[in-house]
Amino acid sequence: MSTGGGQLAYIKNNIFNPNPTLPCDKGDFTAPLSGTYLMSVMFTLKGNASDNVTTCVGIRKCGECYIEVTNTVRQYSNTFGFVGLVDLEKGQLISTCLKSKDQAFSIKTGTRSVQFLSVVELNRTVQLKHRSVGLSSSGWHELVEWETRSGKSLQKSVPVKENGLYILSTNLHLEVDEESLVGVKLEATGSSNRDVLSILSNSEADSTVTYSVAVVARLNASEEIAVSVYSNSQYASTSNTTFFAALVTKKTNILVYHCDLKQVDTTVENGGKVSSIGKALTHSVCLQTRILVELLLSVNGDTINTNGLKATKGVTDGLSVVLSLSETAYLEPWQTLYLMIRSTGVGAFEVVNGSTFSVALIEETKYYKTVATNITHFDNGPRVIRHPPPSVSLGDDLGLNVSWTCDAVAKGNVAYNWLKNDQIITSSRDLSLENVQLSDSGQYVCLAEYDSIKVFSQAAELHVFDTIP
Repeated sequence: MSTGGGQLAYIKNNIFNPNPTLPCDKGDFTAPLSGTYLMSVMFTLKGNASDNVTTCVGIRKCGECYIEVTNTVRQYSNTFGFVGLVDLEKGQLISTCLKSKDQAFSIKTGTRSVQFLSVVELNRTVQLKHRSVGLSSSGWHELVEWETRSGKSLQKSVPVKENGLYILSTNLHLEVDEESLVGVKLEATGSSNRDVLSILSNSEADSTVTYSVAVVARLNASEEIAVSVYSNSQYASTSNTTFFAALVTKKTNILVYHCDLKQVDTTVENGGKVSSIGKALTHSVCLQTRILVELLLSVNGDTINTNGLKATKGVTDGLSVVLSLSETAYLEPWQTLYLMIRSTGVGAFEVVNGSTFSVALIEETKYYKTVATNITHFDNGPRVIRHPPPSVSLGDDLGLNVSWTCDAVAKGNVAYNWLKNDQIITSSRDLSLENVQLSDSGQYVCLAEYDSIKVFSQAAELHVFDTIP
């Protein structure tokens, strides 16, 4: 496994078992240090599964889940996942698993990021689970029966102990019997009584809606955080609800962006190393026709570059849908984040109130990257900023040429190698193939190396076909 952008660890097929009915044995992560980790997992499924699909992050090959979410997979592509905090001891191994009794779906993409929060002390984090609750009336319902990981009960809103900048996240399931409008809200009560995050979306009948949302917010010690769920039906139920909060810093001058999600370009402006940018966004779209809608967060506007993220869902008949992205990333001062929305068909859509986009600089001096066989450690390795295209098809004996260039940035000179089917074919930044033949077909990848750290670009598939009938 390799990464194409520092903190973004892209897992291609090895985070999930190809057969969802078997125990997972891939995607393990071993903690290099004791402490608190911010973990995000997202994946896009396509199919029509009769049984819900569950993902789990936990110990003993997912025998015990720290974080667990379940979702209903219908005929459209559907992106879901979770974000949360996990306390780990040095050397402790956790796994990520996908489970379902149904195999009538396929995994299109899967991404994972793991960030060690070196600036966070254990007594500055909150990690809570809530029991399953049946909602017998419509409207907003506050969740007040929390339990810590040690089993201590908390029968109220979550108190804020210190002033500062917090990462807040919640993951929950809402099960409904009929078509409903459902939602989740994080509210700061006490001195301000303000909504930190509030989203609503439509759900189909007999389905499970999963919310996994995160936001960066400044909170005061006089406040409490209330988590509430909404349904306009007479009966709904919640399960597997978790809430996480981490005090990142008490300083008031840390770099933070927070805005309504409409049309946003966010540029990192301060000099020097910029590391571990945690971003959380939620987007709701109202649509007039049955279409697929996709939210993209890209670096420098490049939608092909694997540094980007995307979430896809199907929606129909004027209903609303929530698209969420949460990751940690390493960015340079000159890089820009772009938010884009695209859809199939010609239906009109709008971004509704409650959509948010927030970015926080967690730390500048250190960063983690996942390289090789899921080993996470400090490094000063290169970051690939120019990748080859994902696929090219050409006819042979037509005198056609292929030219690709790989670019990476580091503190010093970067060494480049191009590999074809895992074998080095040239030691250069540029790759040129003249008068391509059938034998040139294969998978090509650029290997950038600095300070003994090797990082791969995204792979390019070259298909050369026979032009003679």
